[in-house]
Amino acid sequence: MNDFLAELKTRLENVEKNDVGKVHRREVDIDMLNAYRMINPESFWGIAFNAEMQKLMQKMWQSKPEQKMFLDEMKIKFCIQDNQDSSIARVMRADYASNILNLEGDSFVVVFTKDKLLKLKNKDEAAFVMGHELSHLLYKRDLLDGYQEYAEETACDLNSLQLMADAGMNLESALSVDDLYEQKSEEMKSRREDRADFIRQLDQYNVPTMRDFSIYKAAEFMPLEYAFTMPEAKDTEEQKVDKIFNGLTEVFEVGGRAQYSAKLKQYLEQEGSKAASRQVLLAAAKIFSEFEAVDEVRKNLGSNKYFKHPICVLGDAVLYVNNMEGQKLFPPTAVKIIKEGLEQNPYYSKGMKFLWNKALGAEENIKDGREGR
Repeated sequence: MNDFLAELKTRLENVEKNDVGKVHRREVDIDMLNAYRMINPESFWGIAFNAEMQKLMQKMWQSKPEQKMFLDEMKIKFCIQDNQDSSIARVMRADYASNILNLEGDSFVVVFTKDKLLKLKNKDEAAFVMGHELSHLLYKRDLLDGYQEYAEETACDLNSLQLMADAGMNLESALSVDDLYEQKSEEMKSRREDRADFIRQLDQYNVPTMRDFSIYKAAEFMPLEYAFTMPEAKDTEEQKVDKIFNGLTEVFEVGGRAQYSAKLKQYLEQEGSKAASRQVLLAAAKIFSEFEAVDEVRKNLGSNKYFKHPICVLGDAVLYVNNMEGQKLFPPTAVKIIKEGLEQNPYYSKGMKFLWNKALGAEENIKDGREGR
């Protein structure tokens, strides 16, 4: 492992040691990272583990070009979770889908459980586990040539074994990995027998390539925060509204609703009631005009994405502005667009009627004569 770490040294020199709680890239949903207590993928350990597993994935799939072509088109990230989990690893959508079994889309994360990762005896055990998890993506799309007729878990085992055999890896590692479980279910025992039969048919027993995963013992979880870009005092109003809109879009894509809402409230407090009310309504109008309809998101993508929809997240700021002291401004064009948007999204407007009634109808507010956008 020392050679591997030396190889990464140059790439890791720019990792900020004192900023390990920040996430800057939109690769894995921030709420997902925190919920599963994942090691920051942008930390030293996160970068090192992902790089090693990416290299291993490329080695394994050389013999199956159709499968490799599909995986190369996917955005796949490898992470470590410092969490209690009965599984050695699991593959999930990187956007934190409401249903953990939903493997549609093109962006995924394979999460290894830290305590079990540390007990793996060699690289080939990790290869079998990784091959199994990624085979789930292939099975869902009928790409496991020769194994589609098997039950999904067995099909994924056998595809991973074939990949290992083609790459010259030790197939007994696919059996020894079960040693991590003291109690084995009947289903696990049956699958192990299927693997053993497959190995006997191939008649291939190689010497394991030793690889010590103990270096990841030092990797520890800490709560993570996405590095949202907030409006600045020097920005024009249009730039401020655009930054609010972009920030809300980032929440939809990468999560972090609570974190972003807290930052937005701090910013709005500094702006004062007039500017804050105007910017929030202009941002809401931009959402209704340019973003996918909130009711459609709920219908097509589920509740998890619904609650991260920009208009739902902005609701936190609307409530905050409603309760601010002082006068507020109502840009007429924005108000008109918002009312039309509410009419077009009956499910959302029914639940949020109380919020928008106050935001759009309070008599003490000034009817702002500036059209805005």
